[in-house]
Amino acid sequence: MADSLKLVGTKRVAAQTGSDLTITTPLRGGDQHSVRRWWKDNKNSALYINCTKFTVSRTDGNVVLMVPSSPDTRLDIAFDGNSLWTFGPTDRAVSRVGVFTSDLELIEEYVFPVISGGKVMKTIPAGGASYPS
Repeated sequence: MADSLKLVGTKRVAAQTGSDLTITTPLRGGDQHSVRRWWKDNKNSALYINCTKFTVSRTDGNVVLMVPSSPDTRLDIAFDGNSLWTFGPTDRAVSRVGVFTSDLELIEEYVFPVISGGKVMKTIPAGGASYPS
């Protein structure tokens, strides 16, 4: 199945067309998850960022989409039901998005034009996890 939606701010979803993407709120309360930054971190220093977390239902195994978000965030997300992601045309106050396994191992990252200087760029980390199969 496929799904698309618009993320508005940190927790509001608009115009959702499917049911594969589900916002997951933290058990401790609040709207965002505190997640260790997956870029530019090393084992000796950790920075944490606030993210909107989506649980993504797939036939071959669920994954997690983490969107560093703020009240200004506006992001169009489309998912093909397997492993193809499309972001935009709206991507305000978003610089990157991470796709993780359910154990929060990074599978791939999408870097937005504010950093890449062009289109949304997909990066796959060396030694990263792969989609469940």
